[in-house]
Amino acid sequence: MKNIIKKSILIGMGAISITREKAEKFARELEEKGEVTSEEARQFADELVQKGEQERISFKDTVKREVDSLLHTAGMVTKKEFDQMESRVRQLELQVFQGENENGVAGRVDNLQPAGREGS
Repeated sequence: MKNIIKKSILIGMGAISITREKAEKFARELEEKGEVTSEEARQFADELVQKGEQERISFKDTVKREVDSLLHTAGMVTKKEFDQMESRVRQLELQVFQGENENGVAGRVDNLQPAGREGS
């Protein structure tokens, strides 16, 4: 599954990636053939680069949505979701510790370790 996603990304990036150098080279070739003026060639190169950047952004967003969808389908959480859960667990640990402390249990809040990270 990982290889399929990786290959799809590489194919997509190859299809939409155009450097300014390549765009200008192509535009110069059109100009040399007399198909466009130098101003049209410059504008064309700028448009190619701009369109390539827009396509890269769109492609990146599409890949992110698809990967997120695959993660959720597989029952996995994203890093952001994990961090949110870890923060919530930390808050709950502090609440429990503070409740124990109010009932006469001695301890220090700064000694608490996040859940699942004892000894780290």
